[in-house]
Amino acid sequence: MNKLVLWHYDRSREGTNNLVFMFATTAPTDDKARAFPDSLRVNMGWPAHIKTMFDYRMMFGDIYERLFQFSVISLCSDFEAFSKEVFEKYGYKKGNGAFFQRIDDVIAAMENEGFDFSSIQSSIRKLQLAFQIRHIGIHNMGVVDTNFNSKTGQGVIGNPYPVNQENYLEMFDAYAIFLKHLDDNLPSLPV
Repeated sequence: MNKLVLWHYDRSREGTNNLVFMFATTAPTDDKARAFPDSLRVNMGWPAHIKTMFDYRMMFGDIYERLFQFSVISLCSDFEAFSKEVFEKYGYKKGNGAFFQRIDDVIAAMENEGFDFSSIQSSIRKLQLAFQIRHIGIHNMGVVDTNFNSKTGQGVIGNPYPVNQENYLEMFDAYAIFLKHLDDNLPSLPV
């Protein structure tokens, strides 16, 4: 196994999947267990149905979905950090500007270096979707815009794009497949 690939897989698994994503999956249950005394609810002027931290947070809409968006954002950051290190260590030619934030440019540059991603195209498409979710998660609070809709063919313009446990895990699995593909195809690290 390529040590660079293994380190990045372990980092993504622990930092993104086992920390950020785990928090996204447990926060609602944990918040339901945090009950407020009635005196606090009254003093804060909250409605009578606000009994727990979960009830309080739900006054702002389904904000727990935002944690799944953060999981996707973190996964995309993992991809960027890995790609940057691969390009630096192997001396691959990179593009200009925020190159590593543009997955299509990174993949194209790797193909120019001789990589063939045809066998993992469905994983690449899931990662491309992740980067589009990252974009609207950072710039639009997860709300679908014309650009997202035209690039993905998904979502309703003006509405939040739903991110949940299932589709995040599909993206994480796609990243693991991408890493495995590179592990099988990267040459030994230069000395």
